[in-house]
Order: sequence, then C-alpha cells, then structure tokens
Amino acid sequence: MSLEDHELTRRRLMALGLATAAGARSLAGGAAPALAAAGSPRSASVVVRLPYARRVGPVRVPGGLELAGLRWPGKAHLHGELRARRRGEPWTPWLPLHGAGDHAPDGDAPDGGTDPVWTGRADEVELRLSRAVHGLALHGVRTLGPRRVIRARAAQADTPPVRIITRTEWGGDAVAPRSAPEFGEVRMAFVHHTVNANDYGPEDSASIVLAICRYHRDHNRWNDLGYNFVVDRYGQVFEGRAGGIDQAVVGAQAQGYNAVSTGVGNIGTYDVAGQTPEALEAMANLIAWKLGIHGTPIEGQVTVTSNGGDVNRYPSGTQVVFNRIAGHRDGDKTDCPGDALYAQLPALRGRAAERQRAMGGPRVVGPVPRLTLQAVATRIALPAEAQVSGALLGTDGNPIPGAPVSLQVEGSRAWVTVARATTAADGTFGAMMPVHRPAASTPVRVSVIPALSAQASARRVRAGGAVRVAVAVSPYRPRVVLAVARQLPGGQFVPVGTVRSRVRGGRGQATVRLRRPGLYRIVALAPADQRAEAASAPWVFVRAVRR
Repeated sequence: MSLEDHELTRRRLMALGLATAAGARSLAGGAAPALAAAGSPRSASVVVRLPYARRVGPVRVPGGLELAGLRWPGKAHLHGELRARRRGEPWTPWLPLHGAGDHAPDGDAPDGGTDPVWTGRADEVELRLSRAVHGLALHGVRTLGPRRVIRARAAQADTPPVRIITRTEWGGDAVAPRSAPEFGEVRMAFVHHTVNANDYGPEDSASIVLAICRYHRDHNRWNDLGYNFVVDRYGQVFEGRAGGIDQAVVGAQAQGYNAVSTGVGNIGTYDVAGQTPEALEAMANLIAWKLGIHGTPIEGQVTVTSNGGDVNRYPSGTQVVFNRIAGHRDGDKTDCPGDALYAQLPALRGRAAERQRAMGGPRVVGPVPRLTLQAVATRIALPAEAQVSGALLGTDGNPIPGAPVSLQVEGSRAWVTVARATTAADGTFGAMMPVHRPAASTPVRVSVIPALSAQASARRVRAGGAVRVAVAVSPYRPRVVLAVARQLPGGQFVPVGTVRSRVRGGRGQATVRLRRPGLYRIVALAPADQRAEAASAPWVFVRAVRR
C-alpha cells in the first residue's frame, strides 16, 4: 500500500525544502552552471549503421570514438564481442558485449541493445556476433579536451569522508538530464562493474564517466547517467546521476529496485581480478556515509518489494531480502559486478560497517517531510473496505492542509490509485479503500549453483599459438565464458579478453590464443539465468613461451 498522487508524490515530498532541480546539489556548493567548467572534458555521440552479418568490419568510424555499444530494433537476443584500434595500430583484445536490460529504469522493458564498453581512442572497430540482425547500429561516444587527474574539492556541508569529483569537474554539466530528478529512498546500495578493460589510467577516468553518461542519456534514452556514483580502480569517486550526492535520487542501475537504492558503478571488469584496495576503501567510506545520512545502517538485511521487469529475478510484488550492500546479480539476471568483486562484498560490508560506527552510526541529515499511514484493522473479511488514516507534516513539523493524497495498491505492473483524500487543517486525512483480493505467502526460492570444470590441452604453448580448453557443466548451461588474464612482472594478473564456449550435452570446447609470452590464467564462468546461479571453475594455468 502506498500514498502518492500526481500533485503530491512521496518523491516530491522527499524533495520539499531540498534540491528540486536536476542540477541542484547541496554538497556541490549551489546550483550547477549552464556549461562545463573550463578545461573539463567534452563529448559527442557517434552512430554508424552496420551491415546484416555475423562478422562485421573493420568499420571506419569518422571522427573516432572511445566508448561503444550496439542497438537494434525489436527484442532479438544478441551477444557478441568488439575490438577496436587506431588505424595502423594493434587491436584491443576482444571485449564482450553484454545485454543492457538489467541496467534500466524501473518498469521499462529493455530495448534491443548492449551495455557500452570503453575501447580507448579508436577509429576502427570489428565485431563478431552470435547472429545477424537487421537494423544493427554501432552507437559510440568520443570525448574531447585535456586528459588529467581531477583534484576533487571537499564538500561544504556534512562533508562525506571521501572526496567526490562533481559533475561540473568531469564535464557532466554539458550532458544535462532530460528532466528534473525523481526522489525515492536509500535503504540499500547495489555494487556494479562497467565491463571494460582495466588498463586505463587515472587521467582517463573522467572521460570514461562522461562517455558513459552521454551513452546512457543519448543512446539508451534515459534521463541521465544510470549510476548514482562511479568509482575507479585508483579510488577516485565521481558524482553520477545529477543531484544525488546527498539526496535520494532515483537512478537506472538495478531494474526493479531503483526507487529504494543507490548504485555505485566500478570502472572496469572484475570477473577474474578483484577491485583494488584503494577503490574498496573509497566505496566503504562512501556507502557508509550515504546510507548513514538517510538513517540506514550497513549491518543487517533489508526487505524490499520488487518492482518487476524483464530481467528481474523476482516478479513484481515479491518481498525480497537483501544485504544492505548487495551485488547487482542479487536482484537481476546478470553476472554484475563480476565474480571477483562479488567475492569481495562481505569484506566491503565489514569495512563499511566499521566506518559507519566511527561516524556515530546512521543518522538523518536535514529536515525531512513526514507522511504517515495507518489502518484501523489489519485483518478484514472479503469483500470489504479498509478504513485508513494518516497525517502530512512539513519539514518544519507543521501540518500541511489542503493537500491532495492518493491511496494506491500495488498491481501486477504498477501502483493503482483506489481512493483519494485531502488533508484537513491539522494535516490529517482519512478514507475507505476497497479491497479485492486476499494476501498470499511469499514464494520460497532455492538457488542452484552448477558444477563447472575446465581442462587445458597443454600446460605450455608457443607465444602466438593456441590451447584448447574443454569444459563440463552440470546441470546443463547453454553458455560458458572463458576469462583470460596474463601475469604482469609484479605478479598481479590483468584481463586480456574472453572466449565463448558453446556447450552441448553438458560439455563444450573453445580455443584460446595466447599472443604474448607469459603465464596465463583461464577461468571458466557460467553466467546466471532463470534456472541457476552463476558458477566458476577452478583456475587453469598455461604458460606461453618464446619461439
């Protein structure tokens, strides 16, 4: 049961006396300027029509790009890989293109398209796809301006314990939201990864955030950048969706749960390699503060209502229990934020809980309008009407008279207004709500983690050669991905690409080419879907030696 209407919604209540314009940020020192700050990166969108083919390219991109994804008409299922280069220079590794549906505004059915991947500066791309699609187009973003590490300015009021680079500083003011923000609640945080190469420098991060923002707004047709915050591997924190540093601005980062959460996107791919200590420390401080100022503890779990969606794990109306810091895969059908980063979440929760305790625990900052609702009886016999009452108080604690209120119940796909009321001089209201259906118990979900193994045909191969990797999975999964990483001189492994293995009868095989000398780590990953959770196989090591 909810209380909202067109004139007075809960999101507008959250906004009363607070930030109401898309660019307003209480922590950024006033209203946002109309143009990006001098020296900030600039950006432009790119669209290139592609032929009907499974293997496309090389395709020349006039003017170049740095971030790219695919869009197509209809709902056809498509997956593939993309690589890019500056003309005459080496190609990037093949970068996987993941479906974009799980990052979406609540209630939106996903269009045909992929999430974008960061390629770095390139003017040629090549694609290999699972199928040919009519109307396929490459959508990209290029950024302009100097590359530099932005020194984040400290916030002015109730300063967060981590420095936040504002939209003005990374160029976001030049990509203004389509409309004013919607306001919800901050009851939990979702952690994401952006699925691009991890070899970017700290000076690249502002351009990556700007490119993702323009892609989300211009190509996905969203209101603004989907994430509320973005963190890079160097521990830099960027303001995401406008107005949401301290406010409960609704993003487009976890379909079905956007109105009750904040979302933090990690720049990079964290399927095999985990996030850095610097980034984890920044996230712990950020999330501890963000949840804390909304009165939300880090410790414990929270029960929220799923708003449904095509890629949501739970039907609309289902009561879902989450950890207060959750991975995107906990709510939607996705591998995000990658197996390695997902495995780091328990430690992140512990660290964030410590930080929040050191801040004095969760506490609401600033005045918040209050809207209450009570039922005279919590059990009624059908058919019947439920008698309800409530009160509306402003930020100063005084009643708000004459305000229209809608009483809503949650339908199969949206909230439905069943009664209306108007607040009296003392701010109170009352109404009778028709009740048409009985309550039902919450379904019980049993998660299945497949058994997955991988075996290489050889332990040593010549650099530039290939090794065959056989996989076995039970129960049957239609797709297994091999994540390949190469060891650097310092001992750490960095991702170099992925290879898909087509599975039949529970077994599959793929060829992995090892182009440079060194020790390689290959991990077989089975993405989650409706039938089972994500699974990973024990690591396989293969050394490529010089000729």
